[in-house]
Amino acid sequence: MPKAASAKRYAQAVFDLAKEKGQLAGWLTELRSIQELLREPQLKGLMESARIPAHVKRRVLDDALAGSDPLARNFINLLLQKDRLAILDDIVEDFQALADAQNGIQHVEAITAVPLDEAEKKKLEDRLAGLTGMKIVLSTRVDESLIGGIVTRLGDKVIDGSTRTKLLALKRSIAEAAH
Repeated sequence: MPKAASAKRYAQAVFDLAKEKGQLAGWLTELRSIQELLREPQLKGLMESARIPAHVKRRVLDDALAGSDPLARNFINLLLQKDRLAILDDIVEDFQALADAQNGIQHVEAITAVPLDEAEKKKLEDRLAGLTGMKIVLSTRVDESLIGGIVTRLGDKVIDGSTRTKLLALKRSIAEAAH
C-alpha cells in the first residue's frame, strides 16, 4: 500500500514540535505505544467502523489514552477528527526516519545469497559507516537467487554487487557484441 503524502507532513510537524521541546525520544516512545494500542483488534475495529459516531470514537480514544502525554492525545484526536488514524503507522515510520537523520543514524538492508556471520556484519557496518559518516543499523536478509555477492539498500539508494546482476550484464554485453 502506498504511503500517504500527508503522513510525511504530519510526521514533520510532530517532529518539529518534539525537537523544539527537546523530547524526540519521548515522542517516539509515546507514538509507538499509541500505535500498539490502536493495533489491538477491538479498538482497531471500533476506530475503523463507519457505524460508530465520531464522538463515541473520541470518548473511547480519550479513555484509552488517559495516561498519555496531553499533546500526544491532542495529536491523535486531530488524526481522528481528520479521519487519518489509518496513516498512523506511516507517520511513526516517517517520524523515526527524521529522528534517525537528526541523530546521524542510517538504516541499511543487506541482501546476500548466504547468511552473514557476525564478523562479516560488523565489517560491512564499519565500511558503510566510513562511507556515509553515519552510525549504521544493519538488517540482513538471504536471497539465494543472488548466487553470490551483496545488494545493499541505504534509504532510497541501492548498491547491487550481486553475482546475478553481474552475470546478466555480461550476458547483455555478449548479446550486443554478437549483433
